Amino acid sequence: MKNVEELLKNFLELLKKENRLLIESLRSKEASEELLETIKNKEQVLSEILSLEKKDVEPFEKLLIDIENFTQRNKILANGNIEFINEVFEAIFEENSTKQYTKDGSLETKRETILNKKA
Repeated sequence: MKNVEELLKNFLELLKKENRLLIESLRSKEASEELLETIKNKEQVLSEILSLEKKDVEPFEKLLIDIENFTQRNKILANGNIEFINEVFEAIFEENSTKQYTKDGSLETKRETILNKKA
């Protein structure tokens, strides 16, 4: 039983580390590399957790709630990072972009270039 608790605590610590690194990764290449390593470690621990029986983890409801909360926070941060990066690329490459989203959400070609002409 102690092993299950340690496994869940380890996973929670990896989620907390991932949370910090998601914030730092936009500023630092080293943080981005550490984030990738943390995600790999998290996946390994998660695979061990998934091999457990439901009855084994039920006594650790508080840990499970904390894990769920940090998972949601990290998803929100990761989505925010993606949106930020997309906006940066759009700002830099907007005049060279061949497609753009309209207000109704459809994708349209802004102009013809070598990249988007039909062969």
